[in-house]
Amino acid sequence: MRASIVVFTVAAAAPLGAARWFVPGAAHSPGVGSAFWRTDLILANPGSVPVTATVRLLRAGADNSRLPDPVSLAVPAGGQVVNQDVVATLLGGEGSGALLVESPADGLLVSSRTYNARADRIYGMLLPGLPEDQAIPPGEKGHLIWAAGSGSLRTNVGFAGTTGRTGSVTLQVRGTSGQLLGSVTRALLPYGQTQVNDVVASVGAVPTDVARVEVTGTVPLLAFASTIDGQTGDPFATVAQRARDGASELVLASSAHADGGGASRFRTDLRLFNLSGWEVAVRLAFYPRGESTAAPESVDVTLAGGELKALEDVLLSSFGKEAAAGALTISSPRSLLAVSRTYDRTDAGTAGLGLPAVSRLGLVEPADTAVLPFVSDSGFRTNVIFFLPGAGSIATLTLKGDDGGTLASRDVELPADSMQQIDDVFGWLGVPGVSGTMEVRSAGGGKYWVVATVIDESSNDPIHVGPAVRRALPDGCVRIAWPWGGLELTYLYDATSTDPKRVSWSFDRVTETVTNTLQNQGGAVAFFSGETYRILDSGPLRGFRELGESWGGTVSTTRWTEGRSYSPALLTGPWTTWCPGVTWNAPSVQMTVTDPFYGGSVSQTAPETGEVVAVEEPLILSISTAPGLEPAPVTFRTVHRKTTRPEGSGTSTTEAWISMEHGIVVKQVTTGASGASSTSVLTALY
Repeated sequence: MRASIVVFTVAAAAPLGAARWFVPGAAHSPGVGSAFWRTDLILANPGSVPVTATVRLLRAGADNSRLPDPVSLAVPAGGQVVNQDVVATLLGGEGSGALLVESPADGLLVSSRTYNARADRIYGMLLPGLPEDQAIPPGEKGHLIWAAGSGSLRTNVGFAGTTGRTGSVTLQVRGTSGQLLGSVTRALLPYGQTQVNDVVASVGAVPTDVARVEVTGTVPLLAFASTIDGQTGDPFATVAQRARDGASELVLASSAHADGGGASRFRTDLRLFNLSGWEVAVRLAFYPRGESTAAPESVDVTLAGGELKALEDVLLSSFGKEAAAGALTISSPRSLLAVSRTYDRTDAGTAGLGLPAVSRLGLVEPADTAVLPFVSDSGFRTNVIFFLPGAGSIATLTLKGDDGGTLASRDVELPADSMQQIDDVFGWLGVPGVSGTMEVRSAGGGKYWVVATVIDESSNDPIHVGPAVRRALPDGCVRIAWPWGGLELTYLYDATSTDPKRVSWSFDRVTETVTNTLQNQGGAVAFFSGETYRILDSGPLRGFRELGESWGGTVSTTRWTEGRSYSPALLTGPWTTWCPGVTWNAPSVQMTVTDPFYGGSVSQTAPETGEVVAVEEPLILSISTAPGLEPAPVTFRTVHRKTTRPEGSGTSTTEAWISMEHGIVVKQVTTGASGASSTSVLTALY
């Protein structure tokens, strides 16, 4: 018999902002050749009351354990503050380092633009301020899947420590098949920042334009890569991603093989990285700009385990498009990371932006608000891009000035299954020559993604501005993150008994409708199981329509597949939103079992009642967080739920604690009608 704990998956919801952010790279300093780098810091406040913030420069190569004195700033309600050349003007210095921004208001939006101002044009990149809880933990890999080192492009890698501890960081440069091209280790001082320039050459690797970098530290850190065109000096930035950022369904809002404004000619190169060790077939689907495409044109690409695939000028090379722009979806049986570069090529070199693909699980929901800071029509032109990989909608765009006042508002119709682009959004709104923040709200309909491209008029160099999403939640309620492909868990079942059993799970694929997991119960027989959950299309409760399992053993070669279907759907509790005190009733439904080994059956499930006991409940467990590491105390933020069902002449009760960060049950206690109980707890998570 397999153990009865449920590996739980629910909808994603990262909180907007945090109280402490790091911009991992900032400068007022010379670069290669005649380049001179400057950084503008942008602080945006989407809230309804003014907030204060402090800014510190954490100098590169220095021990910053005694944090320097901060500079205070006031950010108006609904507005933003742009601190130009922040290292020199606000912080009164030269050189480079990281920026530490703190505020009592956790809704602040922090971003930066680092640029090289030449005599007649400016080339730059946008680097976000990252909440400290997004730091890569010690021992965990961060992935920078776009790295180059050749005559045309070079990549610098910077990293910033987020604690007062001394440590080190190791960079491993790997080729397309995962082969190690070279590595380098650098010290990381308390709250330190440093950078490895031209990382491919620094590790002694053969010149290449297709490589990736694995970043591993002994202390928490944030890392980024800036890839720079050797002719123009134009950079684009990518932030190191963790395995949890991968997904089997990804969305890329924009790609092009087309002419743009100002005599520009844009092309898109794409990088795909297979996080798993398995060969996968990846499907790319193209949604042309301005068209509703229910059956998009698609192509298939095969990636070996751990392979980095480069698809240069992807719309031309993969789809044969000679004049087209649109969105891409990327689907795979296992988790991937994907990053694109869209750029304008001239005889003088290239200028472009990096755009990461995002998980379909994290798209903006109709009740949410998406905020785009640092949109501008003063020295720039701004385009806004929407992608809806499903139902259509009507969105309202509201532009607020730097002082927080509303400048303009207008609705736009967004057809289903389409990519839509509003060129020169300030002209479209009728307010040219200003800058500010853009709020986007939709009136029902489907999920969507929205980005802005802010293009420098002097050079046609674009930067990508992604949305900060304010999730719509009733007071006191929370959402729980999705687990991610590659997540590995170990549970101790019947932990308080004299014969506890250790069972390991791993997630292969996680989508809104399908979750595939592997289970290994150890002992004499190792079982394999794959589960497919079909979720209710809508409504506040989640339900199973069908569940399939494939079983096999190492002792017996017999394998069989069991299928279960429910009519109507079997309700299992809240879907996206969890609120304290909410209750539900799951009635008995018909369950049909098909099993070629044991035979089929039809029966009724037991009715069940449920309650959300608490949210944000802390739970401390002893957990191993990496293979070979000894367990150590970990505090989980959990949702505590309780369900009751009939058992004989009495009832049985199950209490479960679900990690809000991981979307999994970390502890479960079941008490039968007789009063006997069993406890299952998580013992390993990585």
